[in-house]
Formats: sequence, structure tokens, C-alpha cells
Amino acid sequence: MATHSHPEITRLLKQIEERYPDPKSHEEHIHDLDYIDNNTCAICRRRFFLPMEFGPCKHTFCLGCLWGHLKSAVLAEITCPLCRSDAYEFKYNTSVNGDGCEHTKEEKGALSLIVFFAKLQNLDGGYIFYDDLDAVYDPDLAMPTEDGEILSFEQLRALDEEVEDSGWETDNDANGDDDDDEPVSPLTFLLNKLPIEQLRGQLGGMRFVKVVIQNRLEELAPLYQKW
Repeated sequence: MATHSHPEITRLLKQIEERYPDPKSHEEHIHDLDYIDNNTCAICRRRFFLPMEFGPCKHTFCLGCLWGHLKSAVLAEITCPLCRSDAYEFKYNTSVNGDGCEHTKEEKGALSLIVFFAKLQNLDGGYIFYDDLDAVYDPDLAMPTEDGEILSFEQLRALDEEVEDSGWETDNDANGDDDDDEPVSPLTFLLNKLPIEQLRGQLGGMRFVKVVIQNRLEELAPLYQKW
């Protein structure tokens, strides 16, 4: 096993603790990490938060870390950060501890709000500008006082169907079918595979920085903080 000088470890940890890490800055070190157990993400080296399997290789990463990996890759170059397999079929991994105990409340809340919004926006047919989704914790944000359903039965059923759906067509181009259909964004495909139930209890006090996005969120789910 390779050993590292203390300054190198310090630099590595500083890089991987960013909310959406750029894997190009550190993934060359992933294979040399001194110790990774079954409940630790190989990218951020912290306990999993929202653990997602990459594909048949079964390698699992925090959703936020895998998100950063996909954001920096082009479609033709999407591979597992560990084994470089290009076969991906994202899946929420229920076999590991995903409580994210080593992630801050603000980190978990920000990522959860972004995922929550993106899933609802996609369900409603709206376009998602992922680079504009900057969420923060606001201690002065008032909790809604009114009662009512947070998400409708129809929304929950449709979101569950997205999790179950393969969501990725591999044969259309080869067969010449559906030429007008745009491919699913890998980021959207990843988020669709996370059950929205896993975001419960994370959204209180969270809001988007951009007012237009916050207004859209409140239009889609006025009581989102209670989820």
C-alpha cells in the first residue's frame, strides 16, 4: 500500500471536502487510499450520505460525490471512479449505513434540497440548470404553519415509478428509433434513482440562493420544509 506525506494527505482532504468535489483533482489518489471500509465513500473518505451504487460493479459513493464526478465528465467518458467500468445503472444502496454522520447538517440539507427540487422540476417537465442550484441553511427562514399534504399521491407515485424505471435507453440509436428524443441527462438519471423518502427530515431551514429558483420550489411544494 502506498504511503503519503502529511502535506499530501492535508491537500487531499481539503479537496475532497468540497460540497461537489471535482474528481479530476483527486481521483488519481483513490486507488491509493490507505483504508476504506464498507461504509466509507472512496471519494470523500467520509461515512456515506445518500449512498448510490454506480452499476454492476457495485461500487458505492455518496450521491454528492458521484454528482461531482458526473458533472465533470462528458457522456461518452462516464466511468466508475474506482474500477473505470463504463456500465452504469445507478441504484440507491440500502445495504450500507447512509446516515452521513460525518457530513454537516448544512451539507446534507443543501444537497437534499437540490435533489428534492430537481426531482420535482423534472417530474413537472421543467428544465434544470444544475449550475444555478445553490442552496443554503437560513436560520431565519420561517417554517410553514399551515397543514396539508407536502407532496400529492400522484407526485409520490410518479416519483416511485421513476426510481423503478430503467430510465436509460441503449438500443434506440442502434435501431434508428426515436431520433427526436433527447438522451436523459446523467445527472437527472442519477437523481431519479434516489427514493425521495431518503430526503425526509433534511429540508427544514433550507432555501435556494436565487430567488427565482426558491419561488419555483415553493410553487412546486409550498410545504417542502416539512418533508
